Amino acid sequence: AARKLAWVRATSPNPALREGSEAVQLVESKCQPNESQSIHTWDTYGAALAEAGRYDDAVRAADRAIELATAANNSQLMDEISLRRAIYRTHQPFRAIRRAAPPSPEEPAEAAP
Repeated sequence: AARKLAWVRATSPNPALREGSEAVQLVESKCQPNESQSIHTWDTYGAALAEAGRYDDAVRAADRAIELATAANNSQLMDEISLRRAIYRTHQPFRAIRRAAPPSPEEPAEAAP
């Protein structure tokens, strides 16, 4: 739940819902990315860092998510996260269009509100 909320706070197309520092804090306190092997946690962390203006850190988080996706042989996620990383490299945050949060294997994809 915390990761999904962080994703919304970082990537919502609605500026009223975005708050980068809160998204970063949610991921760091509830998802503990430095101890995580979750592609989705690292992907969300990258989006939160970018929204907070920490683009170099966002690129590093995306790099870690890509490493994990590569190890999991998940080319779809590798491609999606690579696109987000390219956005962070231009010092821009990612904006979600269709999904509220990247789905986890145990969670179905959701439509944006």
